Amino acid sequence: MDQNHDSMNEVKSKEYPKSSINSLVPPYFQKYEQEYTTIPLTDDYDGEVNLDESDINDKKSGFANNSSGFCDSAPSVQLGGKKRCCLKLLLLIISIILLISLFEKHSLHNRDRHFNSKPKFPWKGSTNFTFDPDLFKNFQLDINGYLTDGHVIISRSSKAKNVTIDTKILLSSPHLQDFVNVATYEDLATEKFSLIINSLSYEGMRQACIFVQVEIKFPKSLKNFGDLSFNTLNTKIATEDMEGLIFEKVKWTILDSYIQTDNLQARQINIYSNRQISGSYSVSDSLTFQTSNAKIDTIVDQLLLSNKINSPIKSIKLETTNSAIIGIYPYSESFEAHTTNGEIFLDIIEPDGKVALSKNHEIPNISLDTTNGRIGGSYYVDGEWHATTSNENIEVNIDLSKDDDASNDEKKITGQTTNGNIDMEVSDAYQGRFHLATTNGNTEIKEGHDIHYTIDRRQLKTGYKGNDDASNRNNELVLFNTNGMITLSFF
Repeated sequence: MDQNHDSMNEVKSKEYPKSSINSLVPPYFQKYEQEYTTIPLTDDYDGEVNLDESDINDKKSGFANNSSGFCDSAPSVQLGGKKRCCLKLLLLIISIILLISLFEKHSLHNRDRHFNSKPKFPWKGSTNFTFDPDLFKNFQLDINGYLTDGHVIISRSSKAKNVTIDTKILLSSPHLQDFVNVATYEDLATEKFSLIINSLSYEGMRQACIFVQVEIKFPKSLKNFGDLSFNTLNTKIATEDMEGLIFEKVKWTILDSYIQTDNLQARQINIYSNRQISGSYSVSDSLTFQTSNAKIDTIVDQLLLSNKINSPIKSIKLETTNSAIIGIYPYSESFEAHTTNGEIFLDIIEPDGKVALSKNHEIPNISLDTTNGRIGGSYYVDGEWHATTSNENIEVNIDLSKDDDASNDEKKITGQTTNGNIDMEVSDAYQGRFHLATTNGNTEIKEGHDIHYTIDRRQLKTGYKGNDDASNRNNELVLFNTNGMITLSFF
């Protein structure tokens, strides 16, 4: 024990002022400085020390009571090392954050500088093309690569005898001349003329601007043309004065740009995009609009190909996500509208006397479904109508076919929602069974005649309207919801 006391007499320490330590240590470490302002040093310390008698006695006492053989002040040496490591790490992190911030600011500045400038250097290659529609009855346009912006305009010209294609390509720098490629292909076997515009990519392409405009003009004397196929990127599509020219098939894949047409006419129309699809169309056979995260807002008519009775459109399909489907559409044998997180509001009109109704070989069907969106509008129904949504209302008008020959077709009407109301008006011509059921709400049938109940309760109503004979028993009107009201009216 005496040896321990003797060795303790040799312990040296040096006292540093609190202010000098606090100036180096972050605030959240400074609270420890109140306890450890004296830093003990080992025997190999060669510097000068000043130690008074009270300090030595304190150290002796602490050493004598420590069974581990280490002085109580030893942890302060470790804490000082941790402080230095934390300071270095903190400074390193701050330096990295500053460097990243400066780099991003510099990149955004350069990017904005390029994209805010208007491309003004014309591309020096061939930009005007023409083909004979008697030799080439199909046309394909491909625009791909790195393009900042562009337009495709389709119109007709009374002066033109052939199909003319005028292109304009503008560059933000003359150094981009070699990075644009324009080529045409003539395939007599398939009677197809193709125009391909491609911009090659390179390391600095993100700072470049390339603008492309394509004007396609068909002769006004031309009444029919084959396929019109587009595969484009960042190019808006528009049509002007197209009434009177009927395409066999329109097939477009348009990415990152909008579509706006004016009476585009074709037997078949298939348009795929990831932006809004708008405009007016006429179709005789089938139509498909498919996009994502964007609205479908169109007006579609039945294309009449004969002065006599025309067959109805076989199918119309509308599909998007996270947006609405709205517009006016003709009667068809099959109609589908699907979306999510958006409303469906449509007007399906009754065909005029030049369009025949479907005759039993295929029951016309209308299918609508969405989530978190309202279903509304007015629908001409000559067969089946089905609608499903959630967390929203169904508010529709159902106009049943008045054609005597078609009155024997089965009528099936169903509507279902959750956390929403159903308010449906059905023409009084309906005859058949009905079933209304809800939870946490009321059911009500208003107006109409020849209504017969088998169950008449607040939340459940079943029965039939008209005559309950064999010809009407297959007709069904079923409405179901949870946490909402159901109101059925006949007009």
